[in-house]
Amino acid sequence: MEDKKETIDIPEEDTQTEDIISQDELPIDESGNEPDEEQGSKSARNITIAIIGLILAFVIIFNAGKITGYFAKEEIPLPDDYYYDGKFHFVKEGTMWKTQLIFGNKVINIPLHFGPREVEDVLIEGKVDDRFTNSSKLYITFDPGEELGYVAVAAAELTLNLVQAMNFELTAACTTNSSESCYSRPIINCDNTEKGVIYIKEDFEQKITMDGNCITLQGTGDDLIKSVDRLLLKWYRVMD
Repeated sequence: MEDKKETIDIPEEDTQTEDIISQDELPIDESGNEPDEEQGSKSARNITIAIIGLILAFVIIFNAGKITGYFAKEEIPLPDDYYYDGKFHFVKEGTMWKTQLIFGNKVINIPLHFGPREVEDVLIEGKVDDRFTNSSKLYITFDPGEELGYVAVAAAELTLNLVQAMNFELTAACTTNSSESCYSRPIINCDNTEKGVIYIKEDFEQKITMDGNCITLQGTGDDLIKSVDRLLLKWYRVMD
């Protein structure tokens, strides 16, 4: 399957919600173009196509049943909501925490499995450099294996949020070609490319490591997904 890639122009942020996404840690858009109404409509369609394409790529690489089962578990818990840091309103809908952020004239809906209160203890170490922040292409890479249900969920959650709000190309990759599903994928790790890399790694130690051009998100089970959500909440400037 060919990768679906899309570059998305993000309107300048409204003054009331400035600095929601840290420009020190994200690829940047150097075009400076402001979308008109027609371009905005096309951009919305392109975002949807990109999200669907990338998630399909992840599902094909991994296990569709595992990811579908995870999103379907725990039927409709009790409703809950809270304000984090006094200004970000999170509402529990089904199994997902949701909030909204405004970028210029665009409202971004953010769905996460874990709200900020649940990921405050996830450790973040190090920092990225210009190879990551200025990268025009971002690889999301994984170790091939048999039980990758949580990796697939983590990849889908990361992709959904990055594609709708950030401005770079995303490519699904594998760290080795040791499984049939990875034979046609790029083989990418943190050391064999100068492009930006996000490495989703199953590991008993839960943490986020930023190192040069690479961010490693690690954990097992729900802890892996918490690492993804902690990184996203940092980038959205909901959390430090």
